Order: sequence, then structure tokens, then C-alpha cells
Amino acid sequence: MDGLVSFLQHPFVGFLLKLFAGIAAALFGILGLGRDVRNKDDIKLTPKGRVALIGIIVAGTLGSGSVIYDYFSAERTAADEKLKSERLLQSVQRGLYPFKGMRTDFTLYFTKDFEGLTEYKHLVRSEVMKDPQCKHSNRYCYGSGADGVYLYSIDPKSPIFPKPGSPVRTVLEHVGLYVQPFKRVQDPAAGANVFKFSPFDGFAVGVSDPQTEQWSLQYDIKSDFVALDVRDVKVPDDSLNKTGVLSLVDIIPGAMISGPTELGVNQMCDTLHLVPADCRQYIEQPLYGGMKIEVAYFKFPYPKSYTFGLQNELHCQSVPTQLIGSFFPHDIDASNFLNEVGGSTSDDDKKLLCEGMARYQNGERYDQPKELSPQSKLKRHE
Repeated sequence: MDGLVSFLQHPFVGFLLKLFAGIAAALFGILGLGRDVRNKDDIKLTPKGRVALIGIIVAGTLGSGSVIYDYFSAERTAADEKLKSERLLQSVQRGLYPFKGMRTDFTLYFTKDFEGLTEYKHLVRSEVMKDPQCKHSNRYCYGSGADGVYLYSIDPKSPIFPKPGSPVRTVLEHVGLYVQPFKRVQDPAAGANVFKFSPFDGFAVGVSDPQTEQWSLQYDIKSDFVALDVRDVKVPDDSLNKTGVLSLVDIIPGAMISGPTELGVNQMCDTLHLVPADCRQYIEQPLYGGMKIEVAYFKFPYPKSYTFGLQNELHCQSVPTQLIGSFFPHDIDASNFLNEVGGSTSDDDKKLLCEGMARYQNGERYDQPKELSPQSKLKRHE
């Protein structure tokens, strides 16, 4: 059926319709010229009159067909031009929004004590209780409530910041965020107008250079929690290149998932001289179930950014740890802050994103279209 429609829209068909319509009009007009088309007695059509009538009908039909052809041909031309414009716009956008140069701020809470954290919290509490209301010094005070200060900040220059080689410092240098992009696409297996989130490979980010990057600790005296607070850390471009995402346009519309992760648990345990059984008990298990993202903010060198917040926390059966979703709009230029477009995220989209995560675990990856723009092909080889 599609082949027949395509054939009928071919320019040669339109040419034939116009040609035969003109020929028919001229031929039957000549045949009927000066002829008696009706009997004088009963006003019925004569044989030549019937020929002329048939000619009029044939010429009218061919003319109508020509008009219909012109309409659908114009529709197809407009659709082709629209597609070309969209591809050109996407090509330009790929060059404007490369998937590199990303920087992040995030806060990561430790709700379960790992090796050395209990002793460290005791040290911090003892220090801040010497001046809990910061009346004599504002060295640690960070946030306050109705009943006084409850949140304290400890920067790397503080004498009570974890020392290099200590258990707490070692863990802090080996934790961070895992982030995974997804593309929202039609699901051909489920039918028309049914969508899914197709996964790319993910990337991880942590404090890669403790000497230069901006990080600090927060201590919540009410909950007795310690949090790692990281500011303006660069995500390595090598990590971003491995995702398969060439441009931010590739995940528009789409989403990202983020969750806390360990960055080299074996290295941590080797540094702390822990045997595998102790490593699982005192490091892996507390981190696996106890790390929580409070907020994460990602920005690019161009004016685009997105966040992960607790309002879009996911509950995926395939991943028992905390996951947060960040959902992107259909139009990348709708806003510089991508999350603010479209309002709150529906439970259905959250469910679809969890299903996308499960497909990733089963080995599925998003297939990039083969018709990449020249800019994208160059970026792939950079």
C-alpha cells in the first residue's frame, strides 16, 4: 500500500495526469466543435453529443486528479522540507551543546557508620560542643533552626578534617555519584504511541583531586549524620565519551538517573589493610545501604544545567539503592534549566525509567542514528 501511494506521488504521474487532461480536453473539444449534440425533436443527446459528454467527464476527472496530485505532492514536499529543517537544526544544536565540559555540585549523606566514622563523629561533636552556638567563633557553624545551630561545616583546612590515610578520608576519596543517560523513544514492540527510556552507558564522578577540588564535610548534630559536600568538580571528558552520548541533544527528550556509588572499593580496603570479609562488613555494606543523595547539580560550559532532587526519587526493584531521576523536555531550547520544563514528573514516567534501568542491566543500549551530522562525526573522533 505504501509503495502504491509513493508511486502515485511520483512527479511522472503528475506529468501524465496533466498531459492526458490537456489532450482529452482538446481532443473531445475538437470532436464536439460545431456538432449537433442534441436531437431537435426530443432534446436527447446525439451519438456525437454522448462522445462530447464523455470527453467532458474524462477531462474533468483527469483535471481533478491533477489537482489532488498537486495537493498531496505539496504536502509531501512540505513534510520533506520540515524534516530537512529539523535535521539542520539538530545538526546545529549538536555543535552548540556537546556532551563535555560538565561540572557538578553534590551533597552525599552517610546514614550508616562505616569503618572509623563512629569515632570521627565523636571527635567532631566534642569540638563543636565547645561553642555550639558559635558565640565566640563562626568556625564551624553552617545552618541553624528555631532552637539554635544544628549544622556544622568542616573544610579541608580545619584541624578536625579527616587526615590523609585515615579510614574516613580514604572512604571520602573513593565515593561519589553514578549517572546514567536515557533517550525517550517509541517502543516498536509495544505499539504506536508507546514510549520507553532506552539506556546509554553511565559515568561516575567523585573527588578526583583532593588537593585542588572544593569539598568539605557537614555534620548534622540532630541526626548525627555526616555528609560529603562537593562543589564545582569537573566530570572527566573521557568518562563522558564512554557513554556514547555525543551531544546533549542525544538525550532530548530523555532523562538521567543518579545514585551514590563507591569508586574502587577494593582499593579502599587495600589501603585500610582489611581482609575481604571485614571489607564487606565494615565498608561495603554500610556504604551500599547508607549513602544518600540530598541534591546534585550538573552544569555545562554553555548555559544548560540540570539537577537531581528528592522530589523525583525512584523506587526501582532492579536496584535496591537510592536512585533519583532527572527528566528532560522535548525542546532543548525551551529553558536553560532543563528540569523546570513540564512541571512535576508523573509516576508513569518514573516507572518507565525504572524499566529502562532494568533493560540496561540486561544488556540493552540505545542505538545512535547512523545519519550523524558532520559536527557529531568530528566530535566522535576528537
